[in-house]
Amino acid sequence: AMPSVKWVYTLLAIVLTTTILYFGEPVFMPLAIAGVLALLFMPFARWMERRGIGMVTSSIICGLIFLAIVSGVILFVSFYFKRMASDLSGVMDTISSYNHQIKDYLHDRLGVKTLAKESALPIPLPSEAGGLSKIAGSVMSVAMSILINMVLIIIYMIMLLCLRGQVKLFILKLVRPEHREETREIISRSALAL
Repeated sequence: AMPSVKWVYTLLAIVLTTTILYFGEPVFMPLAIAGVLALLFMPFARWMERRGIGMVTSSIICGLIFLAIVSGVILFVSFYFKRMASDLSGVMDTISSYNHQIKDYLHDRLGVKTLAKESALPIPLPSEAGGLSKIAGSVMSVAMSILINMVLIIIYMIMLLCLRGQVKLFILKLVRPEHREETREIISRSALAL
């Protein structure tokens, strides 16, 4: 028996949607995050618009506020990482001191010859020359990816705040004519909830 055309179209739609979402993740992920942020900043943008600030200006101000918040969080985290690193170096010095004391004791008291006083470790570790450069490269790659995504998120957020009226019209055009009034009411209620 031949499969129905509707079943084939449904399967094709599922495959195409999955493929588009998989390969479009670098674009859709920042867009989804920007959509959530635009929803969060929409009441503030509307408040500024009621005070006489234009839609584009209020959207840009919201983007700059988000950028300031993210920058503050990054500065806060980096400050505590630096502080933790300095505390960690003190801990490492203490551990190294205990390690040398144990080696000296083993060498002097028990006559263990395999542990020389000058050796840092009883077992020599192979040094990997490329290890540090690989780590630095991966850190830079992640940092650039985060930076690019942050720029995209801010641009998308400003765009969504500026074009929120057109997004409403686009959604209404997607709905069947007999359901448009109900959809318009749902959109209006959701806008009031924010």
